[in-house]
Amino acid sequence: MNTEKQQSPFATQMSETIKNQLLETQDECTFIWSTRQGDGTGASMSYLWAKNHLWLTTRDNSPRIAAIRRNPAVSVVISGAGTTLGKSRGITIRGKALLHEAQAEHTSWFFKAYTKHLLPHSPTGAKQLEQMLKRPNQIIIEVIPEKWICYDGQNLMKHLADMA
Repeated sequence: MNTEKQQSPFATQMSETIKNQLLETQDECTFIWSTRQGDGTGASMSYLWAKNHLWLTTRDNSPRIAAIRRNPAVSVVISGAGTTLGKSRGITIRGKALLHEAQAEHTSWFFKAYTKHLLPHSPTGAKQLEQMLKRPNQIIIEVIPEKWICYDGQNLMKHLADMA
């Protein structure tokens, strides 16, 4: 077999352009944390990619908040499914989560940007959601990426087609 035509181990690598498009386009992820017993568990959550960090929000009585306070190591999985980028693309981020009270400095920009991202075609709905989230006991989760695992299945399919 011609070695030039063998599958490249880099064929599934995602370009920085596609990575940034996916982070900015998608609005839902799987957020994963560790239980008290050390088991991984997660939930689908809406997110915002801003300032090179991932931002989410939930109530302070959520089990994930207690878990993050015990152990801030988290993972986030973002799929291209439901976007124009395609379902065969995905990103996993391992990082540390910082918790911010809703009254903190991030409130002034976060809720407006987050709700506009989630409801880009409904300014009225975004404003209503923003007001709903600006409540006592709302926590902003900031994920600082430490490791990236990116997969681009479309790049692999193109590479395999070029081998034919």
